[in-house]
Amino acid sequence: MAEAVISIAGSILANLITEALQKVGKLGGIKHELKELKSTVSMIGAMLDDAEKRYHQSYQIKDWVEKLKEVFYDAQDVLEEFNVEATRQELRGNNVMIEEVRTFFSSSNQLAFALKISRKVRAVRERMVAIKAEKELHLVEQPMDLQAEIEREREKETYSFTCVKDIIGRDNDKRKVMEFLLDLDVKERVSILPIVSIGGLGKTTLAQCVYNDETEGLGKQDPYNHTPSFGCGNYGLALPYHLKGLSESVSLDLLMQMARQKEEKIQDLDMLAIGKEMVKECFGGSLDYEIEKRTLVNLWMAEGFIRPSNGSQHLEDIAHEYFVDLLWRNFFQEFQEDGETCKMHDLMHDLACSVAGTECWVAWDDTKPIHERTRHISCDSTSNLMGEPLKSCLKASALRTFLSVTRYWGREPTSEADLRQLIQSFKRLRILHLHAADVKKVPRFICKLKHLTYLDLSGNDALKRLPNSITRLHNLQTLNLCSCRSLEELPRGIRKLVSLRNLNIDYCDQLSYMPCGLGQLSSLHRLSCFILPKDKALAKKYCGLGELNRLNNIRGRLFIENLGSVIDAVKESKAANLREKGSLEFLILSWGIFNITDEAMISKRDEALLDGLRRHDNLQELIIDGYNGESFRRWMTELPNLVGLALSGCERCKHFPQFGLSKLKRLNISDMKFLEYLPGSVWKVSPHLNLLVSSIFLG
Repeated sequence: MAEAVISIAGSILANLITEALQKVGKLGGIKHELKELKSTVSMIGAMLDDAEKRYHQSYQIKDWVEKLKEVFYDAQDVLEEFNVEATRQELRGNNVMIEEVRTFFSSSNQLAFALKISRKVRAVRERMVAIKAEKELHLVEQPMDLQAEIEREREKETYSFTCVKDIIGRDNDKRKVMEFLLDLDVKERVSILPIVSIGGLGKTTLAQCVYNDETEGLGKQDPYNHTPSFGCGNYGLALPYHLKGLSESVSLDLLMQMARQKEEKIQDLDMLAIGKEMVKECFGGSLDYEIEKRTLVNLWMAEGFIRPSNGSQHLEDIAHEYFVDLLWRNFFQEFQEDGETCKMHDLMHDLACSVAGTECWVAWDDTKPIHERTRHISCDSTSNLMGEPLKSCLKASALRTFLSVTRYWGREPTSEADLRQLIQSFKRLRILHLHAADVKKVPRFICKLKHLTYLDLSGNDALKRLPNSITRLHNLQTLNLCSCRSLEELPRGIRKLVSLRNLNIDYCDQLSYMPCGLGQLSSLHRLSCFILPKDKALAKKYCGLGELNRLNNIRGRLFIENLGSVIDAVKESKAANLREKGSLEFLILSWGIFNITDEAMISKRDEALLDGLRRHDNLQELIIDGYNGESFRRWMTELPNLVGLALSGCERCKHFPQFGLSKLKRLNISDMKFLEYLPGSVWKVSPHLNLLVSSIFLG
């Protein structure tokens, strides 16, 4: 399957060339080389379809694909180096203090940089030409639109040819479906029973079996098999019938029936033993490691696997579609909607490892050798980060992914020297995942990882601050600092992280403010927390609500802390511009704990503040904590999509507006001792309300 990997790499490379051509400006030498490279990549891409067909038939073609993959990766490195330097120069050019930087590159280094990149681009192109010229392979050029081919595959309908006598283990399911169809008590003239399950369990087979028994008809819900239903009059859609997997014993019977060619082989004990072992493996459970969907999506984007099909679609939405498709195809399983986690079946994991070959390597506490062509490493070791199990990794100098997966506590601390060695050894890293690696200090020269797109330092309790040099990582898309409980501040030059899409600072208990410039991160899509400074004297020095004004792409959950520090409630709340953030689903507004000297003034301020923080109608969850107004604002009860509302510690609130929340399912009210009553419309207008937790004193 390396041929599939090379197709993806070629697609990424083509996009990088296009991006570079847009940034190249007047540097004619580079422009010429880039156009030549684009042409070469296009010609090689046309040969990949034939290479895929013959990949497993010829050692020479396998070797050709591997060599091509290496040069494609090297070309990506060169183009990303160019794009990073271009971004850096643009940032310098935007600084009004450096007036002499007026063009794409300053005159002092323009020629030198042009010559350097031109030589690198020419070198990788010449290597591609040499590989393409290996004539003994006789590969045919067949242009193919890879994305179109994928879409065609996805749109194919499932097909199942069944013979009644060959159906095993579905007698009970067949009986229940027929009972529904033959029920004379139903009022509708046409009854439709959806049959649902994961792909491949036999929905189509069951439907055809029932149909062949001359029943009245069956409509089936299946995203990949659109079976039309015909009829007139009333239609009745019943609750879905969930088709479950076959038992282990029935699965064995089915396997033996499919495997044997003659009836006498039923008694073949050796074949029966092999069959039992195969079924046992198929019934094996999921791997213990839980995968967060959001983490997986961010990793895909960091590797460049997700590309927009049109200018308006967000990468996160495209990645979500891919995830759902893989989940449907049983690549992932045990998906938990509340935490959005999943697992991978051990057989699917083994298949993925087989497909990846030497591309990926998993290290435990053994000394398993590593191939120099390895690009992705996942390690789970009780020793220090660069201990014995990972010393053999050093020869994989082109490493792109380093995942430190810690399933238990007790690992030795990761020293600054360990990190220094890692950075110096793997300068092409895109992904550096050091969750709970006991990192106390990040070295300043982390900025040398110019290709880095994903940095996870979550769970490192002793980490107090990040070096300002980290803001030179202009490709960085994800910065995860969740549960860095000692972290005191974020880098002051955070505005320079122009590619940042995800910033997670949940449970950073010592973090008390946000640096100015955060509002310039126009690519930001997820911001877990926004912390206002408690000390009002620092309000002008650090972030105010106005920094949220232009961050209209943020989605998911946003927690705004210390609203009690706001001075000009009307001005700052409107500056936050929450109403334009239509992708936010979950909003937490927390006022914090402050000394109150003038209760009447504070009450009016908080009412004005909450009024100005009106949210977009797409909001689904709202939590308000520590609000000091006497009444809530009407917009809170006019959110058409709100399903969850929690009010806590709003001790001065007396009045609650009339309800208009028709979709509300959860209402949690606590620590509101002056609340006089709840309007009767709470239960009338919210028919779906199934939970009301109250800790209040109604007067």
